[in-house]
Amino acid sequence: MHVTNTVGERGIRRATTASAPGRLVMDLSDLRTVSLRPVRETLRAHLQMWGLSYFEDRAVLVVTELLTNVLLHARLDSTQCASAKLLMQTEVGGLTLVVSDNLERQPVPGSPGPLDESGRGWALINAFADEVSVSTVPGGKDISITLLRPKTNAQGEAGPVAA
Repeated sequence: MHVTNTVGERGIRRATTASAPGRLVMDLSDLRTVSLRPVRETLRAHLQMWGLSYFEDRAVLVVTELLTNVLLHARLDSTQCASAKLLMQTEVGGLTLVVSDNLERQPVPGSPGPLDESGRGWALINAFADEVSVSTVPGGKDISITLLRPKTNAQGEAGPVAA
């Protein structure tokens, strides 16, 4: 397992990552809006390294929405920064993403008006994920997302598969 510690300005820990083939764990103990870009870049780099580039857009969108919700809704610790943990793991037939935070409240779908700038995140997550589950755990919750590989036909093309 490869472990990398990233230290931000003034010695504040931004993230700790642990990576093995097909598995990435990120401890985002000092999560800020500016932290999301390196998280997205790390996800993309690992998916490319694992030969799973076709998951990039969906995985990055879902994780960005979940972490943005952590920033907006999670209890802040003594440094006034939100924290979360992210697991990305390859599975037979797909990819699993788990975001853990310290908020016990379950996600609630928004009801945004046509001109509202927020309230669409949970709907986007459910639209782009093949499976979504929320589990309450001591001190917070885990949101698990499954992205499935596209089914291919005999020619290796995405589309209907003959039964």
